[in-house]
Amino acid sequence: MSNWPLRFLHASDLHLEQPLHGVTEIPDSLLEKAIDAPYQAAERLVDQAIELGVDFLVLSGDVINTHQTGPRGVAFFRDQLARLTERRIAVFWLPGKVDPVGNWPTAIPLPDGVQFFSGDRGEQLVYRREDEPAARIVGLGHDAHGQVQADMLQAAQADTFTIGVGYGQIDRTSIDKSRLGYVALGGAHERELISSPPRAVQYAGTHQGRCPSETGAHGATLIDVDDLGNVRTKFIATDVLRWLERTVTIEGAATRERIENKLSEAMRHAQQNAEGRDLMIRWTVETSLEVARRLRRRHIESDLLAWLREGFSGLPAAWSVSVTIEAGEAIPEQWYDEETILGDYLRLAHEVDQNPRQLLDLSEYLDGDNRDGIVAAAAKIKEPELRRRVLAEAVKLGVDLLAADSAGEE
Repeated sequence: MSNWPLRFLHASDLHLEQPLHGVTEIPDSLLEKAIDAPYQAAERLVDQAIELGVDFLVLSGDVINTHQTGPRGVAFFRDQLARLTERRIAVFWLPGKVDPVGNWPTAIPLPDGVQFFSGDRGEQLVYRREDEPAARIVGLGHDAHGQVQADMLQAAQADTFTIGVGYGQIDRTSIDKSRLGYVALGGAHERELISSPPRAVQYAGTHQGRCPSETGAHGATLIDVDDLGNVRTKFIATDVLRWLERTVTIEGAATRERIENKLSEAMRHAQQNAEGRDLMIRWTVETSLEVARRLRRRHIESDLLAWLREGFSGLPAAWSVSVTIEAGEAIPEQWYDEETILGDYLRLAHEVDQNPRQLLDLSEYLDGDNRDGIVAAAAKIKEPELRRRVLAEAVKLGVDLLAADSAGEE
């Protein structure tokens, strides 16, 4: 019998070898959780698979780098897979960059319920119920440009629900040509629905945010398939620690009391909606350009950060990672036209910003002892988002230091 109702879970990018990063301070009360968050979230993933009664789990790459996690990671993940096997929940695992074929140590065999794709284009694995094929899971290959292709499934049986599993960027034009009921993608840390049902194509995203830029809930996708092959998807949160970015807006006078009241209100709201997760929050206080400049020159950001960390340590825990004062308005166009040091500075920054391929090389500003090696390499900024943030901070600092006369600051 084919086309039986199915329920399965799709997860990817567990990166059990990758700890949380991007912060300089974590309180002792959160340190152990921060270290173990990827493991605890993976355990939650397995808990959810069992509680939801899924038929199988699809893993679409970058699950675990066994060389970096060492024995602990291997033993932990094998135990989690064994829990699924004990409940007769199958696992179909497609390799990514960090977990290539052959990376799992041969001395520690995977449980019987785990099927690992060999990496061959179009390879098909079968999920059986009472010896009858209930679903086919197909490993998707790549074209010459490295994009996942979904249109090579001529051999797939039309009366059996077929799932494609791929890693990397999807060639969207190939989706409509395929006969896939669901495409499980990996290689991205943020959840993204590429195509909605009836032919759902989805990046599951990582199960646990690792750094300040990976904000919001993270987890897996639950897929229900009815006896007609119709697909319904649902997000299942598995994270144990959640990163947030919150902005409070101050209009008019920005006294310390007004700012603290706004932050207190926003913090209480964040804790009330935390769904039991501990929080790591980056705060932005948005006000006018002139007020923002005055507040930054008074170094109020560090004072507010210390106040937040001291005053909000309840349950769930809410650790403030940073506080930034930002202007809610653009720098006046006439400042760019000024024949002043500020004008020269802004024009140069704009020129660099308009040439994204230009390497932002700050190594020349290092002292002689640091112009080679790790520090010098870090000062050569290539990553686009980091480059954008560094330039934005440089412009903000330049305005704070050079625009005092133009702004008529007291």
